[in-house]
Amino acid sequence: MCHANYRLPSVVAGAILIASVACGSAQAQFSGNTRTRREPPKLNFGNSQFNTQAKRFQNFSPPRQQTPSGGKYLGKVNIPQPKPFQYTPPQNNFGNSGNNFWRPSRPQYNDYEYERPQRYQEPQRYYSNDNRNYSYSQPQSTPVTTPAPAEVEKNAKPPEKIVEPKSNAAPAFALLDPIDADSYALVGEMVQEEAQISVDRLEEQLGEAAKEGPVAEKIMELREKIAAGEAITDQDMADLGNLVNAVDPAKFPPGFDVNRVDQAIKDIIRTSETNELYQQNAYPDDGLAAGLPSGPVLMMPALPEDEMLLMPGGGVIMGTGGEGQLEIAAEDASEILDISIGVGDPEPDSDANVAKRAKSGTYIMNPKDSPAEVSYVVSNHNYTIKPGYTQLLDSGETWVIRFDKGEGQGEAKYTLSDGTYVFGTSDDTWNLFKTSFSVTVDNGDNESPFFVNIDNTQEEVAAGAKRTFESEYPILVRFDRGSGGDPAQKRITRKNADLVVAVNRTDGLWDLYPAENYQGVARKSGSKKNKIHQALLREKLRLSRQRGN
Repeated sequence: MCHANYRLPSVVAGAILIASVACGSAQAQFSGNTRTRREPPKLNFGNSQFNTQAKRFQNFSPPRQQTPSGGKYLGKVNIPQPKPFQYTPPQNNFGNSGNNFWRPSRPQYNDYEYERPQRYQEPQRYYSNDNRNYSYSQPQSTPVTTPAPAEVEKNAKPPEKIVEPKSNAAPAFALLDPIDADSYALVGEMVQEEAQISVDRLEEQLGEAAKEGPVAEKIMELREKIAAGEAITDQDMADLGNLVNAVDPAKFPPGFDVNRVDQAIKDIIRTSETNELYQQNAYPDDGLAAGLPSGPVLMMPALPEDEMLLMPGGGVIMGTGGEGQLEIAAEDASEILDISIGVGDPEPDSDANVAKRAKSGTYIMNPKDSPAEVSYVVSNHNYTIKPGYTQLLDSGETWVIRFDKGEGQGEAKYTLSDGTYVFGTSDDTWNLFKTSFSVTVDNGDNESPFFVNIDNTQEEVAAGAKRTFESEYPILVRFDRGSGGDPAQKRITRKNADLVVAVNRTDGLWDLYPAENYQGVARKSGSKKNKIHQALLREKLRLSRQRGN
């Protein structure tokens, strides 16, 4: 403890005064009127490891100012009076009461080493001297070479779309309704019953003679053949006649007539043939096949007049409306049908590819009926063409052809353009002729339209009409034959061809016939002519049966 109660010189007094002030500062820790040192508060963040001193915070009071006001003097030193600490907690504070201050907890701090991102440095200019004169490298020119334009490759001509011929109605079904399976079964029963009735009539004519051993055995044999669907032949009836002649005449009934027996024998033969026709043609499971009815015609009195039905095997059942009797009227049904029948050979088929047919260019031909092959020169190239062969030269060019005319007539020279040229003879020498082609399709004797494809173009020839088609090149004719199969195709190389739509007897399907081979037949159009023809046919057959021819 220091005291300053005595007077000292001013110099000494000043020193003492300073020392006293220092002593008073030390004693201020224990005196209410002396200065005290305040430690700043520590903030608690929930983990004592992170308690730290708060340097500045908006809710602390500002630092003390060393001003004369608000303080007390100790000698000549102004010691300010410390202000009491006042802390205003933030609003809506529901946090830690120990600090009266809320902050959300944070995870424990780990001193990770983060890689500092690379600092971008702007490229520095290059200085050639201290005068800061910039010198830049001159840009080097890059030679640009313009590529030569690529050549466009030649593309092949797009393939032509092949038009399939439109379907034609099958010849048979265009005229006749096919008989159904149940009706056909009834026909079989009726035919067999008719044959057995014929045998019964024979037994009735023979009387007791039919019961004789050999005769009875032969009659039983006839019945068995009828049941088996076999025809009774003339030899069978001749054998029966020999047996009957050996019988005692007393066994024959009164009024025995040999002519009646003969008629009964003919009836047996007739009905047995009809029965055989039925038995040999069973009804197919998949229905009747399309085509021309080329089988026999069975006259059926039980059916209405003019009623015609297609049978299995190509036969036809024709009703008579009660007239006549059950019999086979004709061996070929085409004789009484409304259809055109071709005779001879049809126009030959061609295996020419549709896509390769000639439609442009220069076409050189040596016809099939040519007497010999021909040698010639085209563009300094030698060629020899045989009969029936052709040569096609590209379109759009002019071709020069030279050939020897023969017989010492010298050389012929021609300039050819697009078209068809045919080698031929004139005055016994070779020559070359430009030609064109014409095809006439005649559908005049048919009652249904005929669809035909001419050079890949669909055409229609109406019923009862004809059409003509022309071209500078051989004409390719394609058509459906009525079966739905592959179309027929015929390459016409004649200058003028007249083709008739008719039915091929071989398979009963449509075909094209040269006019000279064509044969027309009676029409089944319901006309008076047709009815008269049928009536006359029936009467002729009836009379022939009666006469025994």
